Amino acid sequence: MNQLKKKNESKDLNIPEDIGGMSGKELVRLAEEMGEMYQGNKTQVRKIYNDIKKIQHDWKAKKENDENVDEVLNQLHLLKPKIAYAAARKKNMGKLKEDLEKIINNLKPKQKDIKNFFELMEAFIAYHAYYSEVKK
Repeated sequence: MNQLKKKNESKDLNIPEDIGGMSGKELVRLAEEMGEMYQGNKTQVRKIYNDIKKIQHDWKAKKENDENVDEVLNQLHLLKPKIAYAAARKKNMGKLKEDLEKIINNLKPKQKDIKNFFELMEAFIAYHAYYSEVKK
């Protein structure tokens, strides 16, 4: 198992620059790669995801319109210090920190980008749980 983790941790994800242009199939592929790569650290990953879900809930409460996209992007950028803190607590989360920051940095101020980001994170959590628990 440790060899699998080390092998996956050195792998680079192919994170597209156009998150909003990704199809459902592409989002699922990326989410599964992330879930397999970042096994373990369930508590830290769950904390990050809970913060993302709060942002998503606030956005949905405001009707998911273009006027709120900049605010959502700002909130997502403000998550980066929390992600850094999680990575500092668990040394093997450094690559996840880098990749999540890259995904957030690639988001454009468009509803489709924001929606795809939330869908990607939901799928990532599902695969993360699968690979962390079922594939032990």
